[in-house]
Amino acid sequence: MRPGIILLDDHPLILRSMKAIVEMDGAFEILATCSSSEELFKTIETKSPEIIVLDISLPDVDGFDIFAKLRTFHPHIKTIIYTMHRVRRYMEHFHQNGADGYVLKSGELGELVDALKLVHKGERYFPESVTGMKVKDDDYEDNQIQLTDTERITLKALNANRSNKEIAERLDISINEVIDIRKSLLFKSNAVSTRELLEYAKNKKWI
Repeated sequence: MRPGIILLDDHPLILRSMKAIVEMDGAFEILATCSSSEELFKTIETKSPEIIVLDISLPDVDGFDIFAKLRTFHPHIKTIIYTMHRVRRYMEHFHQNGADGYVLKSGELGELVDALKLVHKGERYFPESVTGMKVKDDDYEDNQIQLTDTERITLKALNANRSNKEIAERLDISINEVIDIRKSLLFKSNAVSTRELLEYAKNKKWI
């Protein structure tokens, strides 16, 4: 019986491409393809995948949060990050927090399948070594970082000096979720305070 996997990406073209690559190899059974976090967690309950291939640039929920929830509620499921972000601190974050693989969308055509096979055998797959990964410079890393729609709205609200409660009401989410979004923004900007975050965001024209 082939190991089952779920693919998550919000771009239909990329999902079709991923599905075609995996099906061509034939070593894995694709249980489902999902385009949102809500769809993913509903599907997990009925499909019981061994591996999830996860994009981290999603419009509804940050991929970092999805990964954290997977580790908390479904720690037995292996996770491969499939992303365009060639950012060292992203790689280090997922490596240190238990991801099983990190594959770049810009890599070789069959690299995702290679990663799936290694992860299925109990190994981990990261480009070169996490610490040895060559990146052009800090600006290159910064330019790879993308924000979700909720992160952009939160940034604008923070810049307008809105409270967590006001932001939660604006987004129709809980205050704890607002706090999680702020933590994600601090991580992405490598900032240690809201003031530093806003300065960084203005410099990068995020707001």
